[in-house]
Amino acid sequence: MVKFEYTDNFLKSLSTDHQRQIEDKIASMGFPSSVMEEYLDRWFLNFRDMEEKEIALNIFLEIDYFNEHRIEKLLLTYKTKIH
Repeated sequence: MVKFEYTDNFLKSLSTDHQRQIEDKIASMGFPSSVMEEYLDRWFLNFRDMEEKEIALNIFLEIDYFNEHRIEKLLLTYKTKIH
């Protein structure tokens, strides 16, 4: 699989650790990586400077996305605890 190449300079220059965090966050959301990386790249083009982009990165990494699979898993977990 070909790795997505960011066009945003901030995303291009991120450390390996930050890149891994982004990859992990995207994987946890359950979306195809290439699609989410493209959306993320386009989203970062909206910010003016490094400070704004750092804030945007922190916000992105704090998103707690609940997809259908995660909700079902949580419901099963709590159902077991309740019984």
